[in-house]
Amino acid sequence: MMEPIEKPLTGEFPTFFESYIHALADEADPLVSLSDDLGFWKGRLGSLSADEASFRPSPGKWNLIEMTRHLADTELIFTYRLLCALRGEQQNLPGFDQNDYQISASTLAESLNESISDWAAVRLVFESLAKKARAETGHKSVRVNGHSTTARALVWIVAGHSRHHRKTAESLYLNHPDFPKR
Repeated sequence: MMEPIEKPLTGEFPTFFESYIHALADEADPLVSLSDDLGFWKGRLGSLSADEASFRPSPGKWNLIEMTRHLADTELIFTYRLLCALRGEQQNLPGFDQNDYQISASTLAESLNESISDWAAVRLVFESLAKKARAETGHKSVRVNGHSTTARALVWIVAGHSRHHRKTAESLYLNHPDFPKR
């Protein structure tokens, strides 16, 4: 078994990502968290009906299909950022607006299972790269929107982002009093 990827130190990532790092305060290895969360999504959410997957806890909130698409889009972008960090890219990478991406993605007619399947494919690539963000390479960094972020911080941010959305799905959606009942 490989050594876990070290938790990043303050200063290795922009402060606006702190909540994602802190979402995994009790975790030792972000790769385990990534696997657990995707397993939850495939197992618990993959069996939802179309009505359940389309539920919005309040107007303007994403449904679970959109949330899953957001996870896939975000991880695909972070996969590229991680590749750039590991390869020593010197260019400043652009940021992205999750809401603009969601508007463009909303024209795609897909089921929750299709979104989960797409996300799982992205996750395989991300995890493969993430395994390379160990002690000898985890300190390598990339600039995004003028902010420097290390490779290991990118891995922890993605894992924390995934955990954040899992907790949101569990608390705000599945336990909502108006969530469709089978």
